[in-house]
Amino acid sequence: MPDPGPAEEQFSRAKRALDEADERDRQQRAAALKAAEEIWERVCLGVGPFPAQAQVVRLGGVALTAIPGEPFPEFSVALKQHPAPPHGALCLGYANDYLGYIAPQAAWDVGGYEVDLGMWSIVGPEAFDILLGETQALVDELFA
Repeated sequence: MPDPGPAEEQFSRAKRALDEADERDRQQRAAALKAAEEIWERVCLGVGPFPAQAQVVRLGGVALTAIPGEPFPEFSVALKQHPAPPHGALCLGYANDYLGYIAPQAAWDVGGYEVDLGMWSIVGPEAFDILLGETQALVDELFA
């Protein structure tokens, strides 16, 4: 997780800019302040660890997995490529709580859609590999 210092500074700068803005700039500055505030609120949650529950249900030769967040497509691809279930695996998101977007390190490196911290995602890139590893271990256990 990031150092809280930069998030606090970004929030402070956005607040000062809003206070100093003329009426024309106020709406744009208010939006920037809201974005900085969301990041600051996320950082104030701490660096974790954040508890998460992964579940796997076996239906014949298929594994139904459930994780607490919205996984990027790479999560399902990795599950489908995992050798244990003979007829594949499906990943269900938004189960057992909500940690936010579950993105791999490569997505964080590129940047873009929802791969930064905020209330939309309280976990960093390491959550992807942790959840994937735990889920794959549960699949292995069911199909052993």
